[in-house]
Amino acid sequence: MKIAHGVTAALVATSLVVAGGTAHAARYVPAECSAAQFTGKLEGYENNGYTVFSYSIEKSSVGKRNKANVTVWHGKHKVSTAKGFQDGAWRSLGDIKRPPGGAAIEYRFSFVFDDWGSDPRCSGTIDV
Repeated sequence: MKIAHGVTAALVATSLVVAGGTAHAARYVPAECSAAQFTGKLEGYENNGYTVFSYSIEKSSVGKRNKANVTVWHGKHKVSTAKGFQDGAWRSLGDIKRPPGGAAIEYRFSFVFDDWGSDPRCSGTIDV
């Protein structure tokens, strides 16, 4: 698995997902990156021909700014938010349709954290 500087990624769990009455195994894959006092966490899994992403942002300082940018993409397909909460809670980001085949896909991701002054950023890859 390709990992960028400051990024960790690993297969954490396999669980049973039931969608449309059909049970299948889902591979949950996490990744994270850090900049300044922020840590951006990303989780992806396969579900019925899509890769579904969730994110969480933790910060060590106290503040009420919650407009981080979180983006995941593969080629011209992407999901993103410009209003990412930075409170440590997990939130849905969206999904990207997978090409046929079932092989792992390398997605790129980036976090631009919302801070006073210059906004710290980090990025990496995740194979789902």
